[in-house]
Amino acid sequence: MMKQVFAAAVSALALSTAALAQSPNDPDSWNGSVWQARGEAAVQAGDIATARAAFRHQRALGHDSAQAAVELAGLAAREGDIELAMGWLDQAANEGFGQFEYFALQRPDIQLLMADAGFRARFFPLLGPDASQAERWRTDIAFLDRRYRQTHMAPFRHVSEANWEAAIAELTSRAATASEAEMSVGLMALMALAGDGHTRAIAPMGQSLFGIVDVPAHFSFAPLQTYWFGEELRVIGTGAGDHDLLGGRVVEIGNLPVADAEAAVRQVIAVDNQMNYPWLSPRLLSTPEVLAALGVSDHTDAVRFVIETRSGQRLERIVEARPYEDRDFNSALPDYSARVNGQPPLHLAHMGDSFHIEYLPQDSMLFVQVNAVGNVPQESFADFAARVGAALREHRPQTLVLDLRHNSGGDSDLNADLVNVIAGSEVDAPGRLYTVMGRRTFSAAINLISDMKRFTDTRLVGEPSGSSPNFVGETNMIMLPNTGMFVSASSRMHLGQQSHMRDIWWAPDLPAPPNWADYVAGRDPALEAIRAELTGRT
Repeated sequence: MMKQVFAAAVSALALSTAALAQSPNDPDSWNGSVWQARGEAAVQAGDIATARAAFRHQRALGHDSAQAAVELAGLAAREGDIELAMGWLDQAANEGFGQFEYFALQRPDIQLLMADAGFRARFFPLLGPDASQAERWRTDIAFLDRRYRQTHMAPFRHVSEANWEAAIAELTSRAATASEAEMSVGLMALMALAGDGHTRAIAPMGQSLFGIVDVPAHFSFAPLQTYWFGEELRVIGTGAGDHDLLGGRVVEIGNLPVADAEAAVRQVIAVDNQMNYPWLSPRLLSTPEVLAALGVSDHTDAVRFVIETRSGQRLERIVEARPYEDRDFNSALPDYSARVNGQPPLHLAHMGDSFHIEYLPQDSMLFVQVNAVGNVPQESFADFAARVGAALREHRPQTLVLDLRHNSGGDSDLNADLVNVIAGSEVDAPGRLYTVMGRRTFSAAINLISDMKRFTDTRLVGEPSGSSPNFVGETNMIMLPNTGMFVSASSRMHLGQQSHMRDIWWAPDLPAPPNWADYVAGRDPALEAIRAELTGRT
């Protein structure tokens, strides 16, 4: 097999050499991707000199310069030139190479440098197993400070540099006395200062770093699933033994009224707008370590709830936490609406699927649900979009509903496949095309809404979206070597509106927020609002 790969690489290298020699003025000679492919083929063929020249030319043409710098670092590492390799890695990091710790440092050629103390100090300051907790956190906080400044597209857009430095100093000062969970929560609060939903800290949930360090989970969870319906936090799922709480209204969490507990956890939630709070706070309100660190609760292994049941009785319940490794429990939580009605409404029935298409003949409506923008093993996004087109041709519906309520993002580059199918179709007309959104509609799903607004006649239905049309995204994950924390930093601006506009969300043309009465009855307020508008029009 290796011989076949080598032979193919040599063949590819020979072809590219011949092509460039014969046609020096060919447009391909100005195409950086051609030089990148030439460099990669040269590496496979063992022609280091040609590879180095190709990657340098790729950089000169401005094509994926950071990736070319990593390739040049790898070549230097192979030849044992540590200083040159580090210089190229500095270039790559400064030019915004995405997922630097994950993709660059796991390469076999770059790992050749891990034995060098200078390299580790500069790029991945991994301490020995005898390092104290305080040493581990201080080292990682300093590393984070450098990488945040280096990685975020506008690190002090929402927080002043002085306030950032003060927060860094305060968190560092607590490293010797705070628990692992308290430091994790402190890091979450630090990153929330950045002021955008894509820049956040993610505590370790039981993982291995490069196969070198096994990091235990810092958090557990109390198996009680809740959801905000307006100002009410309702119980919609429980573990065994707590079914009597289903449908109840949460009155207290920990030692505080529920509104005060929610206000406390807000300080550790990274947000684009206030819709992110009802989306993300229920999870934190069931995380005992977070509640204890914020002074909401005295327990670190359980959560105290006071619930007003549907019969009006008030029950106090201490819900013991489970290890986060058992988090698949969340996917098996019973849906309260299904318990009451036998089956959940359409938009909740397929939340576990990336895509769902269903024709509703009674409404002459094609319902298209997209819960993630991405390719899945069973189907590419392009193939899914083609299925939508086929369904439009087969059924010729009067109405198309595109449901993005449960879509928190993915790959925006794929959106065009779906938009191109819908734009210009028979349903792309006023009053026939609707896009449903909500608190969880975020990131690539926001860009999908922006494209739909730009290129189609869609009307927006539901809640305000979970992000603004113009937002910073493209999360660049920073891996902290000694604590297992991951921090994402936004590295790119997305413009869904004209650059001078400052809307904090996409606002619905047809408001239809979730409400408790509809949920219990198994109704979908968004579809009901669409049907009412269509009926009123006819």
